[in-house]
Amino acid sequence: MQGGTQDAIGAMQAGAERVRDGAQQADEAGRAIAEILTVVEATVSQVEGIAEAAQVLSGRSRTISEMMVRVSASVEESSATAEEMSAAASEVARSVQGIAGLASEGSNELTMVAASAEQMREQVWLRLRRAPTTLPRRRPGCSRW
Repeated sequence: MQGGTQDAIGAMQAGAERVRDGAQQADEAGRAIAEILTVVEATVSQVEGIAEAAQVLSGRSRTISEMMVRVSASVEESSATAEEMSAAASEVARSVQGIAGLASEGSNELTMVAASAEQMREQVWLRLRRAPTTLPRRRPGCSRW
């Protein structure tokens, strides 16, 4: 019986040692799970931060997109205005050219009228010089004939 008792004590000691090893492993597993939970919480916090940043960026992207649409509309408006101004400038240039042409024609006509008037004056002068001197003369100091 003593041999059986010794065997039982040895088995109990081996069982107790296994229980201690199991308890130690359970403690280590508990610490590992605690570390895993800490890392998971940090990861969740980071994911939440990323989600918030993504929402902010999404809002900013919409704002930028709206601004780009407004800028595009302004550019189109400016382009249309520039085209209108260019067309108006071309029209003004054509009008100025027309006025310059008319002025040139008017100047030519005035030159021709002046030349005709000069010819008429010379003809009248020549006729007056050839005509008999029976025309009344001006009296000195009088502006009448």
